[in-house]
Amino acid sequence: MSTSVKRMDWPVLLLALTLTGIGILALASAAPLGGSPWTSPVLRQTVFALLGFGVLVFLLLPHYLRFRQYAYILYVGCLVLLVVLLVTVGTPEARRGVRRWFDLGLFTVQPSELAKIGLILVLARYLMYRDNLERPSALIMPAALTVAPAMLVLLQPDLGTALIFFPTLLVMLYVGGARRLYLLTAIVIVCASVPVAYHYVLKDYQRKRIDTFLDPAQSPEGAGYQALQSQIAIGSGGVFGRGWRNSAAYGSHPVPERHNDFIFVVLAEEFGFAGGSLVVLLYAMFFALCVNIAHRTREPFGRLVVTGVLTSIAVQTYVNIAMTVGLLPVTGVTLPFVSYGGTSLVTSFMMTGLVLSVSMRHVPMFDSKEFEQTLEPLKRVGLKGEGLELLAPRLIERGK
Repeated sequence: MSTSVKRMDWPVLLLALTLTGIGILALASAAPLGGSPWTSPVLRQTVFALLGFGVLVFLLLPHYLRFRQYAYILYVGCLVLLVVLLVTVGTPEARRGVRRWFDLGLFTVQPSELAKIGLILVLARYLMYRDNLERPSALIMPAALTVAPAMLVLLQPDLGTALIFFPTLLVMLYVGGARRLYLLTAIVIVCASVPVAYHYVLKDYQRKRIDTFLDPAQSPEGAGYQALQSQIAIGSGGVFGRGWRNSAAYGSHPVPERHNDFIFVVLAEEFGFAGGSLVVLLYAMFFALCVNIAHRTREPFGRLVVTGVLTSIAVQTYVNIAMTVGLLPVTGVTLPFVSYGGTSLVTSFMMTGLVLSVSMRHVPMFDSKEFEQTLEPLKRVGLKGEGLELLAPRLIERGK
């Protein structure tokens, strides 16, 4: 274990902790005041950060290939949570037609966040060593595995989170060896179905968000209010910002949900273009390190897991920042590590833990054509009792 810890990409962990610290710093300025100490968003976020770090350390203890064994079980468990959430009645959210959280008293749990990890693991498990991904029919099962949780999340309704599943699928298929022609065809089909989804799938408030994105001025006091105020607040920060705790949280241009989905507005307003750019740079460094880990990982399951985590966090980051600056419609998507939200923060740490676990342990490959193994014994290489006897002792030690 000590040798593996030395091989771990410590900068990835440092960047995750730095972004979390920036989020807590922003919350101290933007979060609403009042109530008991436990209801303070800053205190709660700090507690969840410690919990998330603890979960991250726990995920580093077993070999990451252990998660391959339980991928389908974890995936089904996530689906069960999403179904139970939808049939839950009696809560205030359910009475308003919104079912996104389990209220456990002191805190809430959002199953859609956990479903991201479940989907990544099951896709990595299914796509590893697939030698038939060049056939269109081979894409049906991965698509079905993705559509199932996406539809359950969409029914909550949570369109923003549901849409994140599909870029994750496409990138993992690409890395897994699917033909580009089929992936491009799938993208074209999805784009062509957007008008149909707009009229028959989206709810009224979701259509209004798209309409106001195209023309925010048509409803400056209604659906377009949040987007317009967000852009005004970001612009008011200038180059170096107003200073910490000097943003107009309740002044001339207040932005609703500043401590949740619009936390980037606080950073840009208080620390200006320089501060916002620094946050974007930290994310870019995090993603670059993940790309490097995926590139040097020759074992298919590990590479696909890192690819899925990278895509999920990157897409979520882009969507959140883009909506605050007016490049995308407003969606309920948090900024990973930074936005207020216990389940979101813990999930981000869990994903980071999976990436670090892969970076710590390098399992050798047996063929120059990755993802195309056909011999059954080779499919099980990686854990004691699953084909490790095929490896030389020195390579076994390296794979621990």
